[in-house]
Amino acid sequence: MKKLPLPPPHLQVPPGFGKIVARVISDLLNPAVVGIFITGVLAARIIHPLPRAMVWFSATVLITTLPPVGYIAYLVKTGYLSDFHMPQREKRVKPVSVIFAWLAFSVAILLAIRAPAGMVFLVASVLVEVALLGAITFRWKISFHSATIMAAAMATLFLRSKLAWGVWPLVFVIGWARLRLRRHTPMQVLAGYLAGVLVAAAAFYVLQLYFEVW
Repeated sequence: MKKLPLPPPHLQVPPGFGKIVARVISDLLNPAVVGIFITGVLAARIIHPLPRAMVWFSATVLITTLPPVGYIAYLVKTGYLSDFHMPQREKRVKPVSVIFAWLAFSVAILLAIRAPAGMVFLVASVLVEVALLGAITFRWKISFHSATIMAAAMATLFLRSKLAWGVWPLVFVIGWARLRLRRHTPMQVLAGYLAGVLVAAAAFYVLQLYFEVW
């Protein structure tokens, strides 16, 4: 088995319980998992009855999420990435570009199979967020974790979901975890939060014009 390279010295974190907790949090609240959560919340709100919502939720997740996750896992296995969270900025450009292309293709697939417009719109919104974060990544490292958890928190707020009580504290939890692991600076985490707010606010402004989600 090929031995994976160690992260750069400034990204290596001293061992300790805090590091273990931070790593578990980062794994459990990674952008893919948070994206699945947002998809489920929105599907349950705008698609009826519930069984139909579950079908389209499952289809959307299978189409949009599994291939990119599999691709990143492949890059980790082959040694291109040191871990699933892509700690080195310059190594993020390739996978983020592929994810962007796949999401664009996913929009076309969802349109072809006549998915509910809300699901298509959601994936298109994620595409916009990936484009924004990807463009920034060319020059500067921004936190995808903080951007996606903030977008999820904003989604629960706009949808007036009771889940907001549980999601909003996670915004700060994931920020702490990324800082504890030294994967980001405070500014990179805050920039991710801002990106999540901007994309979510724009998306739900458009969404409320065309769908009864309130």
